[in-house]
Amino acid sequence: MKLLLVDDEQFTREGILSITPWHDLGIDEVITAEDGEDGLEKALLYSPEIILTDVKMPRMDGVDMSFRIREKLPECSIIFMSGYADKEYLKSAIRLSAVNYIEKPFHPDELNSTLQIAVRKSNDQAASLHSASELTHKLNLSLPAIKNKIATALLHPLSSQNELDEYIRIAYPGFQKEGAWITFLIMLLPNMEEANTGAVSIQDAICDLLDSRLALSEFSRAIIGQKSDQVIVVHMNLVSRNGAPVPDSEIGNICYMLCDILKSTCRFLLATGHPAAGFEQIFESYQTASICLQRGFFHKENAVLFYEEKHNHLIYQFSDDTLVPFEKALQQHDEQSACEFISALVEKLRRFDGTLVSSVKNFFIRVYRCLYEASKLYGSSAFSAEETPEALDDIIWKLSFLTDIEKEITDRLHIFFSSTDDRYAQYPLAYQLRLYIDENFEKEDLSLQEIAEYFSVSESYLCVLFKRAFNNTINQYIIDCRIEKARDYLKNTNKKIKEISELVGYRDCNYFIRIFKKTTGTTPADYRSS
Repeated sequence: MKLLLVDDEQFTREGILSITPWHDLGIDEVITAEDGEDGLEKALLYSPEIILTDVKMPRMDGVDMSFRIREKLPECSIIFMSGYADKEYLKSAIRLSAVNYIEKPFHPDELNSTLQIAVRKSNDQAASLHSASELTHKLNLSLPAIKNKIATALLHPLSSQNELDEYIRIAYPGFQKEGAWITFLIMLLPNMEEANTGAVSIQDAICDLLDSRLALSEFSRAIIGQKSDQVIVVHMNLVSRNGAPVPDSEIGNICYMLCDILKSTCRFLLATGHPAAGFEQIFESYQTASICLQRGFFHKENAVLFYEEKHNHLIYQFSDDTLVPFEKALQQHDEQSACEFISALVEKLRRFDGTLVSSVKNFFIRVYRCLYEASKLYGSSAFSAEETPEALDDIIWKLSFLTDIEKEITDRLHIFFSSTDDRYAQYPLAYQLRLYIDENFEKEDLSLQEIAEYFSVSESYLCVLFKRAFNNTINQYIIDCRIEKARDYLKNTNKKIKEISELVGYRDCNYFIRIFKKTTGTTPADYRSS
């Protein structure tokens, strides 16, 4: 609790500060002010619960200050101190509903008892506000909100059964828990046409639709809610209207009934959990449905995913060489091969739907980065100037399906190749030269003379052509390739620096160290340890 002490006499302020047992009174912080204007400013800044103020002060007296503070802090408690028997001041104190007023000089016990009254009043006000807030919260907890609270509470082992039972009595009169239960998870897929649906969200509308349609079906005992903005949860009692248990063989038909309800309103993915023995074990069904839903990444929209307890889902292992064909297709300006690589990989991954989604997305982030770097090198318009590598990573992470990632990258590939066709046609030899360097830069004897002989053109012509196409010299490009490869060795292997020097085309290790430091600003040893 905070108190603002306002008095123009420094001796008085210091005396009150020193003799008052603030902590024992329940006051945690005391702010001081030198006059009414200073007090008004600090009151608005710190919002104290209690104001202890002198009456007669220069610039602005305590009464005027208190009236202005009351406009902004109506609940604060005010205590006046005065050495004057001023009836007008007493009238003002009454109008302000001051807690008390004490005349100077006063005894410390008198001040302490007055402060105790103010503290008790502030605590009572805080308790009343808390109770009012709780009541408002309960009143605002509408029936849909209560149903949603029940649905999400069942996703975890039940910790407060009494509170949940109270909500169930309100939302589902005559509710029966008996029998097996099953959880379905419905992932809603993005749809641009639904971006502006008005006050009622598409999730609320779908929950209402499921609720009304299932109420008319054989499976009327269902609890529906929103796990997140993207996922709707349906807990269904596997007991028919006549009280007969619903066999597991009927779960497929229930799924297709849910699909019929959903397919006219949204794009979705439906995952089933394993039936739970009773109401208290619903969270176990949810956990299996959640595992099942993760495989949806590898499938197409409006698919139904059934939980298969004993099925061994294959896992795809990405290797260091997996990306090489794609890199070469970009280097060779081969759009068909680049697109075929993406398409073939996607089809292969569909058969390996046990692979971690994060592993798949991380690999396609590498694909995206590779295309981004090529786009910068070739001056392509596939990416805007504002798109950073980090922003591109977010694009991949937010996509819901493997199909969406395939479309995103394929669309970028088409823009990349269409916007570089003219440049490639203008400098085909320069692109062939760059590809030759990419494949041979690790050779120690790679030189401008050797390259010129390989392409049967003069060294000067190659230099001019390469510079015109890529705004870089051949020698510098060779150095850049070697240093980039050296960085990879330093970070990802335990090879010695001398060995790395030879692997990237430098027999003289000292020369390699000088080139590395000139290019990167640090030595190979410091780069490895950083």
